[in-house]
Amino acid sequence: MKPALMWLSRRRLPQFDGEIVLSALQGKVEVYRGEWGVPHIYADNEHDLFFAQGFVHAQDRLWQMDVNRRIASGRVSEFVGPQLLEIDRIARTLGFRRTAELDLDNLPDDVRHILEAYADGVNAVIDGVGAGLPVEFTLLRRKPERWTVLDSLAYVRMLTCTMSYGWTNDLIQSRLVDALGVNAARDLMLEYPENLPTIIGVPQSPTPAASDLARDFAPGKGGSNAWVIAPEKSATGSALLANDPHLPLQVPSIWYENHLVGGKYNVTGASFAGLPAVVIGHNSDIAWGITLTFADVETLVPVEIVPSGNVVGGVQMIEESIFIKGKSTPFLERVVITPAGPVIPQVDLGEGKAAVISASALRPSQDITGFLRLNVASNWDQFQSACADLRGAHLNVVYADIQGNIGEAMTGSIPARAPGAIKS
Repeated sequence: MKPALMWLSRRRLPQFDGEIVLSALQGKVEVYRGEWGVPHIYADNEHDLFFAQGFVHAQDRLWQMDVNRRIASGRVSEFVGPQLLEIDRIARTLGFRRTAELDLDNLPDDVRHILEAYADGVNAVIDGVGAGLPVEFTLLRRKPERWTVLDSLAYVRMLTCTMSYGWTNDLIQSRLVDALGVNAARDLMLEYPENLPTIIGVPQSPTPAASDLARDFAPGKGGSNAWVIAPEKSATGSALLANDPHLPLQVPSIWYENHLVGGKYNVTGASFAGLPAVVIGHNSDIAWGITLTFADVETLVPVEIVPSGNVVGGVQMIEESIFIKGKSTPFLERVVITPAGPVIPQVDLGEGKAAVISASALRPSQDITGFLRLNVASNWDQFQSACADLRGAHLNVVYADIQGNIGEAMTGSIPARAPGAIKS
């Protein structure tokens, strides 16, 4: 079996040499791959640049891209079977694709054109140009559907949600307090040392409610590193920037290195397969690095359930049909959406109560616009303007430029809460 799989896989390796003629291109594109296979893309215009980025992403990572868009859209079960139904249920409940549809409606024209060009590049590979389909599709006897702009936007929504922080930690802490009391619960969690610096000072609350204990606990998930050094502190006399993001290791990596040159873009660094642009990197003028803020941007809101089983208040009911491999009829997920957010049926708050998640990552935003504009920023003001578009992604973004300036910006919308307000 193993020799057969290796033979099949090698027949599907990407084409790295020679010439490929594609009618969708408006001009000439050159892709040079270095010693480690990192693509350097040189295009005559921006349409062709992002077409080519979608093309090389799909050449190398089409299976990964297809899995990620299926997770984001709640469509894993139809490929794999009922064992992954719960993943689809939570994706449909949170509504990554529903939010992506709102993002699509609000896209600036230039960003929409970039996403369309990127999707066309992916679809060229799906149509059989430049690489064979990954062997996983053969084993499952499936062919990938054509890539769409919504696939990229739904993936953005999923990424921002998985990198958000709040409601799960609040729920754990609340249950620890209920079971053990405040002091014992605090002993089980990491605390930020009192002798270390803070940015906004000590929160002031007249009555420290049990649900507000999140301010006493660190997230407990580890952390990434990013720092910048001013020219007068460096041996080179130039500003230095370093970044070590600690996203979980996986095969293949979530990161995809590439160099993009075309139109107003000349940027290199790490991207996400499935999305245009560079997420972490540098252009001719500036460099930036990213870590998560762990800002508390998610809230569990208890809502009342009446005897009929319905939620009290203005709600929207949506039935999501989840198709499952091997099943003749789909599973129907009844999604209840309140003004604050969707009801999470997997969270039990006790009799007569339902849990609603309110999260900024589940609201429309222009994160992909922000990253594209970050790629072409040439100074601090343009950097800040690009970061302002990153309203769904909650990040610390460090900055350095060729003039020797350094800085840091925090992105994302942060909910305003009254002191002592119950969060979970």
